[in-house]
Amino acid sequence: MAGKDTAMSFLKNKFIVIPIICSIVFAVLLFPSIVDRHGFVKSLYFTQLGVAVIWVMFFLWSWLINSIVEDEIKKRMANKNHH
Repeated sequence: MAGKDTAMSFLKNKFIVIPIICSIVFAVLLFPSIVDRHGFVKSLYFTQLGVAVIWVMFFLWSWLINSIVEDEIKKRMANKNHH
């Protein structure tokens, strides 16, 4: 069982890289392009808001996928125990 736990933690660590990269790319592309129009403070706020949306979406998708996979595993275990 320890092998599965290690594999899952490795995958979770790999997938956390995706929103980190998206956040950095988003911030680097958005902030300089709007700072002249909105000023430093508003631009920083908009950039933080955008990055927060990326992370909320990541956590929602992660939760949705985990719950679907968990339900499927429970169904398969029930079928396996039944037969």
